[in-house]
Amino acid sequence: MTSAAEIETACRLLTPLLAGAVVRNASILAPRLDLCVWFEAAPLDGLRTLVIATGGPERARIGLEAVRAPREAWLAGDNAGRVDAELRGARLSRLARVAGERSVHLEFSRDDAARTVIAELFGARGLWFLVDPEQTILALARRPSGKRSNLIAGATYAPPSARAIAEPQPEVPSNGEQWLRERALHYAGIDRSLARDEAARELTRRLERERRKLTARVAGLSERQRQEQDTTTLRQEGDLLLSLGRPAERGRSSITVTDWFAGGERREVELDPKLSLRENAEKRFARARRLEQGQVHTAEQLARAQEDLAAVEARLEAVVAAKARDDEGAIAALDDIAREIGPRPAKRQGAKDQQARRRYMSFHSGDGTTILVGRSRTDNDELTKRVARGNDVWLHIGGGFAGSHVVVRLDRGKTASLETLLDAAALALHFSKARGKTHAEVLYTPAKYVRKRKGSPVGAAEVTQSKTLSIRFDPDRLDRLLGTKEEL
Repeated sequence: MTSAAEIETACRLLTPLLAGAVVRNASILAPRLDLCVWFEAAPLDGLRTLVIATGGPERARIGLEAVRAPREAWLAGDNAGRVDAELRGARLSRLARVAGERSVHLEFSRDDAARTVIAELFGARGLWFLVDPEQTILALARRPSGKRSNLIAGATYAPPSARAIAEPQPEVPSNGEQWLRERALHYAGIDRSLARDEAARELTRRLERERRKLTARVAGLSERQRQEQDTTTLRQEGDLLLSLGRPAERGRSSITVTDWFAGGERREVELDPKLSLRENAEKRFARARRLEQGQVHTAEQLARAQEDLAAVEARLEAVVAAKARDDEGAIAALDDIAREIGPRPAKRQGAKDQQARRRYMSFHSGDGTTILVGRSRTDNDELTKRVARGNDVWLHIGGGFAGSHVVVRLDRGKTASLETLLDAAALALHFSKARGKTHAEVLYTPAKYVRKRKGSPVGAAEVTQSKTLSIRFDPDRLDRLLGTKEEL
């Protein structure tokens, strides 16, 4: 924490350098809301800015410094504009520490007005206030907390509760200019370390969150790949059921068979009691085909996820290495990593705002074809009117049920396979009011035959010609599709 003796020494050395100096302009520097004042003539060569720094006990101070910050770091808005308007052209007439406090008053005079900047260089974050002769607050670093939370622009300034400290007996250095320069370098190093640690902490948080997501995705895709590669068992069970040669009996949840693929051992095979033995066998064959069709797509997704995870791990290691550095190159290295991973995600908002950002969902059929599904009635309009192309296939649940619009994306001259249409129909059923039904009808047509009448309700569409798919709910198909979901 900046001591009263240090503040007193700084004020004594700054007074002869700044007395009578005319303010050129003033501004507020983010993120800690430091007040920076420039004068018509530079007080010291290389140290051109008077800084009242806040943001924590380790950096709160007043002094001359060399301030270099990008344009976007300087605040705009009413508060910053008021500071500049009130101080520009004013002359610094007095600079002194408040007796018994770690506070400094800077008095400015101009032909039309007098203004005072009160710098409170203590507390958890430090503060500064710009007030008029009646002590009305014109601008401030931030609203105080606790008992002083009423101190806002327009209110009357009130100092904190008295906390008298022993009066310091500073030893004014023989070379005041050297002392000010060494002090500026000292605090520049503190600010650099704080900025480095904050940047590293934010990057680490973002990267660790991404690592958790990718780790879970790799695990899920690996499990899906394992299931897709286990098609031999499904086909063997189908053959064993057909080899029984039994009639189309239903109602059994399992059956004992002789497993000729395992040396003639007896084993239990689970059954869907709603289906006959033949239908159970055909169900196994169909699932094996779907799993085999998805193998290439899953392998590609897994490879990409593993590459992304390796990149995140490498960046985390780079953040640790940059944080260990104590030079300006550390910030540059962290900035490079930040640029690689892109801008920080927008602050999480309400559910409605989240939904507005993610207009529709994307899935992949067994052969890798993209299937888009609207999230709401408004999103259905967006998907059908602006996203779907004429050759794409448009689907919607039949029977008068409300549901999401579904679009199968197709390249020019291509057609959708039957399996892709069945996948899209399964999604149309799942994302509709008919969800839970075992059988359903789904309309499908090229998107060019779907229209929206002027004045029709949001999400409503008119189909000039279509065909119908009769489908049976297939949980395995749906599970596979939901596992390919990507947010847009």
